[in-house]
Amino acid sequence: MTTATLPVLYAILSAVQSVFPELGIKRENFVVVSGIGCSSRFPYYMNTFGFHTIHGRAPAVATGIKAIRPDLEVWIATGDGDALSIGGNHTIHMLRRNVGLKVLLFNNRIYGLTKGQYSPTSELGKKAKSTPFGSLDRPFNPISLAIGAEATFVARSVDVFQTHLKDTLKQAAAHKGSAFVEILQNCNIFNDGAWTGITEKDARSEHVIQLEHGKPLVFGKNRDKGIRRKSDGDIEVVQLGNGITEGDLVIHDAHHPRPSYAFLLSHMEHREGFPTPVGVLRAWDDLPRYEDLINQQICDVQAKRGTGDLAKLLLRLSVYYSAGPLFLCPPLREHPLHQLRFGVSPLPRVVVHASVLSVNGVAAYFSQRRDAVARERHRNALVRVPVEVPQRRAERRRGILVCVPCAACHRRGKKFRTVRGHMPSPCSTHGLSRHINAVIVDGEVMAQALDNLQRQPRPVP
Repeated sequence: MTTATLPVLYAILSAVQSVFPELGIKRENFVVVSGIGCSSRFPYYMNTFGFHTIHGRAPAVATGIKAIRPDLEVWIATGDGDALSIGGNHTIHMLRRNVGLKVLLFNNRIYGLTKGQYSPTSELGKKAKSTPFGSLDRPFNPISLAIGAEATFVARSVDVFQTHLKDTLKQAAAHKGSAFVEILQNCNIFNDGAWTGITEKDARSEHVIQLEHGKPLVFGKNRDKGIRRKSDGDIEVVQLGNGITEGDLVIHDAHHPRPSYAFLLSHMEHREGFPTPVGVLRAWDDLPRYEDLINQQICDVQAKRGTGDLAKLLLRLSVYYSAGPLFLCPPLREHPLHQLRFGVSPLPRVVVHASVLSVNGVAAYFSQRRDAVARERHRNALVRVPVEVPQRRAERRRGILVCVPCAACHRRGKKFRTVRGHMPSPCSTHGLSRHINAVIVDGEVMAQALDNLQRQPRPVP
């Protein structure tokens, strides 16, 4: 965290640190998850478990934690760029699923960690390092986005409204499903005065309306203005007096089952003469939580079919492939030739060359072991074993398992065999300085292939 970040976060950090002990939950049962940005060093300053993830992926990681450990209290600290740009897809799906997570979105209308580029919430015409002549993008309204995704709890507060912020956090904590709290935050380094219009003491009462369930929508320095319904269902600002009383105003209903009312309120700030709403816009607890549904489904299936066996599941499938790490099942890990190639590591890294698998219907196995003997055996071996590679829909096609050297060996003049005329890409494309790994077949078939390779190595023609 930069030296500028901590002062910016301190108001929110102070409020959260004050609220957590009051919730009656042991600190070891809290998990704070974050992505990337000024907001995302937050877990380091909480005396709880934490997970500093990658850019935009905090909702996905937090969903996994909550699904497998529904007893934990999982909170997300994120920012307008992290949650609404690269992480926008994760955010909306987390909200629509109603996972029991509490999301704190710090909205400072700027990318602060990368030194001042406009963000998804920056105002139209925003001049920043990435938009020197002004942004042409209409800004996201985080509250409208959350309500549109049918989040069951949506609220807004301001970092310097400490009493209001703490009360909002407590209400979010009490909610069973997804709770989305937008916190308007100043960035005194790269976007100072981002919310001056609503944080200045003199302007606050005229430009902010505090939402309280069951109370009329009244605002103004003298509480002489209000929000009234029009005959067409829209809302308008009215001056109290001259026959207009609080009885004519909208009574706030945070528990309304339909999101349309809350959505209407979320757009008030974009209309001339309307105030910015803060408080709980929506709090509806009638939907089941995602983690409860998952665990109930698992219990129902186990009651009917018994506890599953992961090893049997892996061995039953024909082909595995992945663009990232893939771990082999125990029977294959214990194979002597496999240990020769990979050493004693119980979880080797395995990567598939996707184009070889998809274009040619072939699984290729490349050694990563530096051992000269293992490489020599690998270079001179070609094993043909029938495997079934899934094709379109139900169609299956017979293929072969081919053991070939990587392109680096080819460049050194070693003999090689192409896979139906298709050479794998150089190792550098996968960020490896040696042979690429790829293996992706049924464990029994691969074990048979390795046995054949160990007993009868044949030179490549």
